[in-house]
Amino acid sequence: MGRKYVIRLVILFSSVSLFGLLVTQLFWVRNSINLLEQQYNHRVTEALNSVLEVMISKEETNSLSLNESEGLCQHKNFDLTLLKNIGFMDSLLKSQFKNHDVDSIFYFSVFKANDHKNPIISKGNMHNVPSGKLFRSSLTCPWNTLSYNLEVYFPEKQKFSLLDLSLWFVLSSVFVLIVIGSFAYIIYVVIKQKKLSELKNDFINNMTHELKTPIATISMASEVLLKNRTDNSNDRVGQYSKVIYEENQRLKALVERVLQMADLDGDEFTITKERTNAHQLIVETIEHLCLDQCRKPVSVNYRLNATNYFINVDRLHFTNIINNLVSNAYKYSGSALELNVSSRDEENGILITIEDNGYGISSEAQKHIFEKFYRIPTGNIHNAKGYGLGLHYVKTMVEAHKGNIRVKSELNKGSRFFVYLPVE
Repeated sequence: MGRKYVIRLVILFSSVSLFGLLVTQLFWVRNSINLLEQQYNHRVTEALNSVLEVMISKEETNSLSLNESEGLCQHKNFDLTLLKNIGFMDSLLKSQFKNHDVDSIFYFSVFKANDHKNPIISKGNMHNVPSGKLFRSSLTCPWNTLSYNLEVYFPEKQKFSLLDLSLWFVLSSVFVLIVIGSFAYIIYVVIKQKKLSELKNDFINNMTHELKTPIATISMASEVLLKNRTDNSNDRVGQYSKVIYEENQRLKALVERVLQMADLDGDEFTITKERTNAHQLIVETIEHLCLDQCRKPVSVNYRLNATNYFINVDRLHFTNIINNLVSNAYKYSGSALELNVSSRDEENGILITIEDNGYGISSEAQKHIFEKFYRIPTGNIHNAKGYGLGLHYVKTMVEAHKGNIRVKSELNKGSRFFVYLPVE
């Protein structure tokens, strides 16, 4: 089984395990809440029973007798003074609820069993309260139509119940979030490292191929010179010496590019800013670039309309930024390149736009083109050489100048790169 499938299985099993952990945690939280609610209900019931005991002990004028023949509880000279005293009932309920550790915020009403809609006393609005949230207790004989019932409603019952779980719930939530965050970060790192490893392998393969070409050329030229030591033709020696020199410079450039990217990763690069005419440097860079390597028709149209074109930049890095963008436009274009270079004033800066008529970049590739080692897939086109470092370098340098870069492109319709640099 390949490493790729092992990583996928690890991620799958880890995700399932984490999901199972969350479900289990939610199950225990739900059970804990139900248990707390049952305990709360039991305490309320005990408190209401205590209220009934106090009422019986205080009702000196109330006598209850049981007629065994009829099985009915009968009232004799029942005094409603205590039941109609809302202050007494409120104070009694508060004291009993406090003794049984029950919420002190409550509504209540006292009413006849056969006349629920017309309570004799009430505290708070209980008309729209669902019956399932009411606590009811009989204050006299529960099976007699003349009995009096007490209903109590706790508007903040759930909040009060959850207070007991608050610390445990907060700690549990924090730990679960830490686990989820750590897991997500680990998965992100694993996927990123896997992708980086694949890109790095592609880079190494490409770089190896690029190194082989100048090495083979130098080897061949050196061999020709060795085999023709008796030939004193200065033209032949000069020709092969030039080949060796050019290929050696190419090798040097490859090594410098790799070392340059290593410096960028280590944040060891430095930029030396100086006041520069951006328009002039752009034109010089593009003209020099085309004189050096253009082997197909190139048409450059300048629309440099910015008025604040004197900016503080590192000339070398700014030149490399333009060089990389124009080189990419050249490499990823057809038989002829039409390049539009423009500039305009932006708030506190200048916006430089480089537009080409090349192959374009897919929306998916646009998300990754500034990543290190990433190369745009070109299908059957193999003449576009590169290392996946140029645009990463461009983005790093633009941001080092406190600017930003973005791209807008469509397949087969060319690309536009927008470089914003501040004017200090």
